[in-house]
Amino acid sequence: MRCLLIVLFSITMMFAGNPLYAGTVIPDRASLDNLLAEHEKTEDFERFILPSGPLGGLFGLSIPTPTLDASTVISASICDGCHILAFCDFWGCPVVPTQGPGLVVSGVSFRQFLLNSLRISKSDTNVLSSSPLLRIDFTEPVNAFGLDISGFQEADLTIFGNDFNTVLGTYILPINFPPSFFGVFDPRGIGGVEITSPDVLPLINLGVTIDNLSFGIAAVPEPSTWLLLGAGFLGLALARKNFASCFDKLSTNDK
Repeated sequence: MRCLLIVLFSITMMFAGNPLYAGTVIPDRASLDNLLAEHEKTEDFERFILPSGPLGGLFGLSIPTPTLDASTVISASICDGCHILAFCDFWGCPVVPTQGPGLVVSGVSFRQFLLNSLRISKSDTNVLSSSPLLRIDFTEPVNAFGLDISGFQEADLTIFGNDFNTVLGTYILPINFPPSFFGVFDPRGIGGVEITSPDVLPLINLGVTIDNLSFGIAAVPEPSTWLLLGAGFLGLALARKNFASCFDKLSTNDK
């Protein structure tokens, strides 16, 4: 009877829901949506008005401020490179109307380290691009985030804690087109993210593109629940010690 109980207990624990640990990679967007539920915020960059015309479609809208957040106001912008292109005078430099604040949701900001390297452009939807480094800061620490990311080569993604000095994890993303999803849960609190793309050639960096950044505070088990889960896994560890003898006894009885 004792052996039978151990086997049943172990099978139960095997199929029980495992808790999420620090640095857990979230497999897909549906899992992130379920995890964050009503606490989820998403930035899809669809509030931006992009320049019209061929040059606007080619270059998009560059962000003229070091940081893009909910308070950013863009007074007017022409496409970068317009003044050095031979056919610029023919097409004209597209101008966008004043827009903002409220271009991105509250609770997050995007920082560029080279002025005008942060850009909104049009794919199937509006997307945000940056090179060689894109920094995402959360106003208040979150414990889960996810985004759609694309590019021409792999990129390094570093997750920081509340102080933006403590590194919680680093990941190498083999990104490409079409965009792929990447997300992480970490109950220690995520203060920000840095995404770095290497140069494809000396002084040539094609950067990365992100879209649909979702973030928030996911509900985590109460301390009593963690204790129960811990006790369950401790029991599972103890049960494993008895597996061999139990199966030996069961096989002996069968004979």
